[in-house]
Amino acid sequence: MRDRAEIRSLNMKIHYEFQNGKLVAVAGETEAVTAQRSEETTRKDEISRDKSLKKEDVPKEEEKPYTSNSGLEDKEKQILSEIRKIESELQTFETKRKAEEEQGFDSVRKVELEERKRKLEMALNQEKLKMILEDTLNTFKELIDKQTQTSLRILNANASVKTGHIFDAKA
Repeated sequence: MRDRAEIRSLNMKIHYEFQNGKLVAVAGETEAVTAQRSEETTRKDEISRDKSLKKEDVPKEEEKPYTSNSGLEDKEKQILSEIRKIESELQTFETKRKAEEEQGFDSVRKVELEERKRKLEMALNQEKLKMILEDTLNTFKELIDKQTQTSLRILNANASVKTGHIFDAKA
């Protein structure tokens, strides 16, 4: 990133394909929206405040990797509850808008909350995407199994017909 620039949003698009029965990322795009910072001291305050927020906000349950659908649903519910908490705090900021304009301190907190909300929404979308991808992968596995079974039945039917013709020819 350029000097004195702050990332406002980061958009990523990943294109997937099935290759040999596995989902593989084949292409992608990344887009970042930045804004120029006015003061270096505010950045130092943001960094220190961000570090303290991360220590407070990160529950120990998030450290466990989830592999089952129920685990993904639990994580999804947890992210949704955090988003609701942030939205309620943002609503309190909206009601105190005049006081906020007088104090620059609260506006920084509001920006941090909005960024955290966006990140949580992205995490929620990723969890939903993981669930959809797992379901799709399972569906493709079932389809491949059924296709294999059908192919084997057709081959067995053709083999039995050929042996039947051999017996007919000799008789």
